[in-house]
Amino acid sequence: MTTLLLAEHDNATLKEATARALTAAKKLGADVHILVAGQGCRPAAEAAAKLDGVKKVLLADASIYEHMLPEPLALLLQSLAGSYDALVAPSTSCGKNVMPRVAALLDVMQISDLMGVISPDTFERPIFAGNVIETVRSKDAKKVITVRTTAFQASAPGGAAPIEIEGVGDLPTTLARCCAPLRPQPITGYVTLGRGVTVHRSDCASLQRMSALKPERVLKVEWSSAQGGALNVELSVSAYDRRGLLRDLTDVLALERLSIDAVTSRTDHDSGIAYFALSVAVNDLEQFARVLRRLAGVPNVIEARRRL
Repeated sequence: MTTLLLAEHDNATLKEATARALTAAKKLGADVHILVAGQGCRPAAEAAAKLDGVKKVLLADASIYEHMLPEPLALLLQSLAGSYDALVAPSTSCGKNVMPRVAALLDVMQISDLMGVISPDTFERPIFAGNVIETVRSKDAKKVITVRTTAFQASAPGGAAPIEIEGVGDLPTTLARCCAPLRPQPITGYVTLGRGVTVHRSDCASLQRMSALKPERVLKVEWSSAQGGALNVELSVSAYDRRGLLRDLTDVLALERLSIDAVTSRTDHDSGIAYFALSVAVNDLEQFARVLRRLAGVPNVIEARRRL
């Protein structure tokens, strides 16, 4: 197995902290790969490939990594962790934000501010504001480590490692419940804390408020060109109760070849009005609008609308 080192960079240049953390990573005794994640970060990856002792550089070049946000980086590292014994990062502001999340996702203890490597599972780190150096041994199968870079010399150039293009990882993507977008409405992604990317309608008021506070979390997204990805929507129908009403409503859905996930109903006997909540899967906004029109046209129906 090998060690994966998360590179510190500004997309254009590789930071010295990476070369110092590489020295620590090599002391673990395994091959070292470097992960360079950013946008337009090929120059940083090329610089990492030239460091002595690097066997491979993984390049994840995507807009979601442009600002080195900890949530997508942690999910990317988690998706790559299966091939590595240790995941290492410099003890910079970036590393301190990312690696605790990685440790939580992998359910292991983090080894912070590593200052010395005694063996692949035994390390030295400072405590009590650096006044005491403690020796710790980790029994975790995978080690998550941050490196105090001032304790190590920077690795010199002298390598020629290959650069491998890496995907964006298995980032979870969910549709926002506040605006519940449907194809082909314009959409925008927002990187959320611990939940990957949430997709909103581009005109969503909640998205506008969040993007004003955290513009770096906004991500350009678009609907997949592949068709057939049905989206679940909730419908609310109110109607004057009569015999056969539910059958007529479900006939409309059957005509559109929609699958019905759930139906609940209640009747207000004083007013004689029946209320239905239906969960169905639609293909796009056009089909959804057509279904609403047909439901509204069923005799005795007062209103048919989407329930958010």
